[in-house]
Amino acid sequence: MYSMVPWFWAHRQAVTIPIVKSFFQTLKKENPNTKIGVAGFCWGGRYAMLLGQSTFADEPLVDAVFAGHPSLVSIPADVKYPCCPASIAVASTDSVFSLKMADQVEKIWAKVEDIKFEFVIYEGAKHGFCIRGNMKNEKEKEHMIKAIDQVKIS
Repeated sequence: MYSMVPWFWAHRQAVTIPIVKSFFQTLKKENPNTKIGVAGFCWGGRYAMLLGQSTFADEPLVDAVFAGHPSLVSIPADVKYPCCPASIAVASTDSVFSLKMADQVEKIWAKVEDIKFEFVIYEGAKHGFCIRGNMKNEKEKEHMIKAIDQVKIS
């Protein structure tokens, strides 16, 4: 845990949001006719979800969002103004982005017309399953492969 404190300080919101926003503003400006999707995992899942909010920038910066086992998501603040389709991969045993949190976000997004979204629950999966699964464990490997497919379809 102590090793995470410097990492969290170096990657706090005040540092990260300007970097993310600047990158996607430049990407959109240089590619005005290109659809842009974002995929984020764990800590990056939160920033992917933020990019999908109409309040993140003056104009929408992405056209679709995927978040795999997101973390540090503040509900409702981070999710109440969706502006593009979103697909969220949720581990059924995750305490960082729990099933209850997924349900809360789903209820908020259900109130927004014309925005498609999905939550895919991976039964028995734990936080980190999309990218840190054990490839020798058939169930974990299956979850990882299905999450990859979920990103492709999103």
